[in-house]
Amino acid sequence: MRAHPLRNRRNVRLYRKRFYRKRWFVYSVATAVVCAVFGVLAVLLFLRPYFERAQQFDLSLINELEVASVIYDRHGREVGRLFEDENRELVDLDDVPRHLIEALLSAEDSRFYRHSGVDFLGIARAAYLNFRAGGVTQGASTITQQLARNAFDLREDSMDRKLVEAFLANRIEQQFTKPQILEMYLNRIFFGPGAYGIRSASRRYFGKEPRDLTIEESATICGLIKSPVRLSPLRNPEASLRARNHVLNRMRIDGFITPDQYAELIAKPIVTRPDPLVTRYPYAYEEIRMRLLEVLDEVEVKRGGFHIFTTLDAGLQRSAEEVLREQLARVEAFPQYEGQTLEEYERIVVQARAEGSPVPTPTYLQGAALVIDNETGGVLAMVGGRNYAHSQFNIAMRARRAAGTGFLPFLHAAAYSHGAHPGTPVLDEPIDNNRVMIGGLVGILGEWGAEDPSHLHEMREIPARQALSGSKLAASFRLAESVGRQRVIELARRAGFRLSEEQARRPATVLGQFEATLAEYCLAYSAFPGGGERPERLQLIRRVLDRDGREIFRAGSETPRVRVMDGIAAHQTWTGLRETLESGTAAEAWAQFDLIAGDIGGQTSTSYGFTDNWFVGSSDKVTVGVWCGFIRPRAIFEGAFSRETVMPAWVGIMNEVAVDWPPAPLPPPEGAVRVAICRVSGLPATDYCYDRVPMSDGGVRFVSTAREEYFRPGMEPEGSCGVHRRDSDLLATLMQRQRSVAPTETEGPTRAQAEAVVPQAPLLIGVDPYQSLQPVLARPEEEQVQAALPVMRARAVGDLPGEGERLQLPRPGRVPLLED
Repeated sequence: MRAHPLRNRRNVRLYRKRFYRKRWFVYSVATAVVCAVFGVLAVLLFLRPYFERAQQFDLSLINELEVASVIYDRHGREVGRLFEDENRELVDLDDVPRHLIEALLSAEDSRFYRHSGVDFLGIARAAYLNFRAGGVTQGASTITQQLARNAFDLREDSMDRKLVEAFLANRIEQQFTKPQILEMYLNRIFFGPGAYGIRSASRRYFGKEPRDLTIEESATICGLIKSPVRLSPLRNPEASLRARNHVLNRMRIDGFITPDQYAELIAKPIVTRPDPLVTRYPYAYEEIRMRLLEVLDEVEVKRGGFHIFTTLDAGLQRSAEEVLREQLARVEAFPQYEGQTLEEYERIVVQARAEGSPVPTPTYLQGAALVIDNETGGVLAMVGGRNYAHSQFNIAMRARRAAGTGFLPFLHAAAYSHGAHPGTPVLDEPIDNNRVMIGGLVGILGEWGAEDPSHLHEMREIPARQALSGSKLAASFRLAESVGRQRVIELARRAGFRLSEEQARRPATVLGQFEATLAEYCLAYSAFPGGGERPERLQLIRRVLDRDGREIFRAGSETPRVRVMDGIAAHQTWTGLRETLESGTAAEAWAQFDLIAGDIGGQTSTSYGFTDNWFVGSSDKVTVGVWCGFIRPRAIFEGAFSRETVMPAWVGIMNEVAVDWPPAPLPPPEGAVRVAICRVSGLPATDYCYDRVPMSDGGVRFVSTAREEYFRPGMEPEGSCGVHRRDSDLLATLMQRQRSVAPTETEGPTRAQAEAVVPQAPLLIGVDPYQSLQPVLARPEEEQVQAALPVMRARAVGDLPGEGERLQLPRPGRVPLLED
């Protein structure tokens, strides 16, 4: 019997094998699995080098950041930061506002809390958007990946770098918490020139701490991350505004701000308050860094994070820079100045950058200034040049230039230490230059460089003091020869000038024909008001604290000092420097440039050929030095004297110094003998020692030429001034002063009411109250102040009679009448 066809067909269908049981399917799946396994193995083998490379990085170094060291002035005020490459200051995450974190997440990694270092969903989204845009418009690097890239300098733009970065980011996520990763990222990331880390960026762009940032300011800073230079609000405010608004929009989408807040915030402009601390006092900063290397390891200095307390005074530093800048601009405006000006060079720089051509080396007039504490050698202000961006060479500390006539005080100090004194007569007549050899072998010494050409040579003997105050080269050179030039060299070396043996043998060296730095000059000059001692070296750093606030360095409480000369020689030289300002080559400092009143001394200095101009001077507390010239030595201009170029700047800085360090009279040297000396003759002054000074109304006023001087015991000058004689006009003036004294309340006529009898011939013997025979030596200044007109007495002639005896005197002759 035949089976039913349908039943047979159903039976066949009922017992047919499922497709997944079929051999061909099993073989296909097996093949796919094998391929997948081999594919995975291949991928693992391919990725293994990148994985292994990621394992080689030491994650303990992720916090090894270069942190800017903070610099403080002598008052504890923060004045700037010191860093090698990255201006960074660390901040705790707790000091960062929540809206800043939200702005960061919206701008860079909105899924930060939902991935383990690599955001695969973000990668897919970025790939899709880039495909649609036809180019790379979206990035997919997470905050952790950016941290890995920056911490371990994974800078190359390649797939290899991205793979290593991904593995490294995963390691970071496994070892650190999310808050730790955020804090490390914010402290490390680059936010633009001079701004590494969120604190530096906050202060750089808005002049405030991160905790004080507003929402829109936070969005501005976070908008910088993709392109810190191009999007800087200081350089490109329009692009920065667009980037900020994009971040604010992302914050709205992520729910961190409301739509109303968004509308309000995008309407606000970007208001920056750039922090100038990054670029202030760069010459001083570089010197601080070099001094720091003397006490700390180079690796430690580069790592930074120190708190450096310095000797600088921020206010004085600003004033010194401003005063010097203004004065050098005035010098460049002199009709005889023919060199490049700073303004011209700045125009050249702008043009060169616009054309993309190399910026030429500046050739404009340079200058430097230095202010130091006489007692400690602490640098109160340092101006190493006119513009650090144009030249990083610190002229004040490094430039060795021709010392010039500013060295004359040390020549005189050597002479005063070995038998001479300010009243020692020296001949001021021309000297043939082949005897000294300054610049050449012909001509007359000093004819090229007299600050006051009208008194080039006095053609007579003058006191050594006048040779110093008038910068008399011939007279000073004769003084050096009289005591021995080698003694001058020895004292110069003790003062801190570096003189070679060859220079020591040259006659011109004693007149400043050698090279010195402004720092050497200031240290050396501090010995005059310092009683003959100077600080061993300049000091810039008082103490240093590390990141944890531990003190790791402190300058000694007592500054080592060097004995240059004895106290008497120092004081004698100091009084000569004071006279330079009163009546010498720098006399204009008072009347023309308004130098403050006080006990101040200084010296003009012009080198041969007018290549270098200096002015160095001191009060009892502070020494100030100023220099100007060209980096490549050449004449500033023909006839460029320091009293016209740098002395005005010196006066301006000294006036600023006097605000906090008012000058006070120097105490007299111990053991010295005080004598009133006539500054014209150099001999003991008499009551006749006055100079006639014409007045604008045609009259004449008398100015005393007597001044106090201190001498070594036994070396006081003998005799009295023979230059000033009795002057009838002077006597009349003195008598008028005597009559002007108010009468006392005592009975009877007073000295002021009595008429003076003026003897006309040497007739009296014995007591001579009217100084008819012999002038009386002038008394010290403070004693003259106590009495308006002291009673003048002649020296007694012969022995006075004993008690009960009478002195037989001839009848005096008749006194002739005074002539009309």
